[in-house]
Amino acid sequence: MVFTKTTFAIFLAVVIGATSAAIAKDQNARRDHLGAASAGRRIPIEPYGTDVEVQQCVMNMEAQLHGRTILGSRDTAAYIQDRGNLDDMGLTEYDVMVGRCRNKFVRRYLHLDERQPR
Repeated sequence: MVFTKTTFAIFLAVVIGATSAAIAKDQNARRDHLGAASAGRRIPIEPYGTDVEVQQCVMNMEAQLHGRTILGSRDTAAYIQDRGNLDDMGLTEYDVMVGRCRNKFVRRYLHLDERQPR
């Protein structure tokens, strides 16, 4: 009698497991077909953004600056000092913009990761 109950319990666990796996697979397939509509809620694959995302972000940042520099007004001592520090480190203003965009993408990644159910 105990052997029959154990066998039935194992059989039931296998059937339920297989059924839930099939349902989960179907749900993942549906989620993949939704495409861009749900892409904003998914965790990005590259936390620092893809090259295309970074380029687009830098272009948007340059457009928002309307010809000004990311370091501030060019006729100030702070700009000259910041520019000198960048030169000493071998960086350009473009590198600063890329860094800010990548930071933005990491914050987005961390925020979405925190919201994912565990």
